[in-house]
Amino acid sequence: MNVLTGKLRLAFLYFFSPQTLFAGTIVREDAPPTRWPTTSPPMRRKILMRRFDFAGCNIEIAGRITWQVSGASEEWHCEFYRFGWLREIAASKRNREAASFAREFINGFITTDEEKPELAWQPDIAAARLAHWMEHLDLILSGSSSVFRRRFARSLICHARHIERATKDLDIMCIAYAWGLLAVAHRLGDFTCFQNPAIAYLERILPLLAHKDGSLRTASPHDQLHTVRMLIDIRDLIPPEHPFQPMLVQALRRMGTALRFYCHGDGRLALFNRSLMDDGMLIGRAVELSGSAGESLPPTIDAGFCRLERGDSCAVLQVRESGGRNSFNGLLSFEFSDGTD
Repeated sequence: MNVLTGKLRLAFLYFFSPQTLFAGTIVREDAPPTRWPTTSPPMRRKILMRRFDFAGCNIEIAGRITWQVSGASEEWHCEFYRFGWLREIAASKRNREAASFAREFINGFITTDEEKPELAWQPDIAAARLAHWMEHLDLILSGSSSVFRRRFARSLICHARHIERATKDLDIMCIAYAWGLLAVAHRLGDFTCFQNPAIAYLERILPLLAHKDGSLRTASPHDQLHTVRMLIDIRDLIPPEHPFQPMLVQALRRMGTALRFYCHGDGRLALFNRSLMDDGMLIGRAVELSGSAGESLPPTIDAGFCRLERGDSCAVLQVRESGGRNSFNGLLSFEFSDGTD
């Protein structure tokens, strides 16, 4: 199905038979939701109790769902709008409760547009939301009503159109755009028209986002981790025989090596350029799935850092000013670890 024909069909379905989208759902046996580790049972219980702990803010949403929470940071809102927390409740093994909970928040999101700030519809956040919805599509649809399915289908069409339009902006490069479009194309047959444009977009931006050694131009270890995670998901969404796969596999291996470069002895990342103390299990899983675990680490990377190791001791130094995120700390700023300390 070419792009124009596919878009015309989606426009027809939007108005006349949106729930038909789910008739051709493809079960993703090759990429189970358990690929990435979840946090902990207490976190899952907290979310099911409507308490969302993101970015240092612990917010309880009691009663009617509020999409702009007073006192919560922008980072908290971004995590809330992405719906990545669906992975936590999906791992709770309380399927009926988790499915009902997921639908409550998704239904609230797609029926209250006038209450949500523009941040919720930034294309990168919308794309991540679409990818997470597709990852847990079976849970979301389990026991759902025809009214919900109709609303949800229309929202998916709106998401895909919104993200696809964003890929036309040549000044913005965002891997999440391709992630969202490929996720919905992989799960729902009527969206396959977005697969080739998404791959073409990814093929264009990938060399511009990273240096030749795989280190990102933002010089942020946190960005490096989440880019590697998205590319791992994307690799599993593209057919193995597609001509782009070898390029993607090589790029992912280089980026995984750069991710390992930033790791201290406790398995966590250096905190340069507004990075976060990401979970060590998550980082280790990303390194494993990137295919870079056996690669030797270079002494320097093009993002502007040097790594010194002796025995169990390790120091990561910033030796060149680079892109970063307005957080340059000066030449030879460093972090040091000894073993797991």
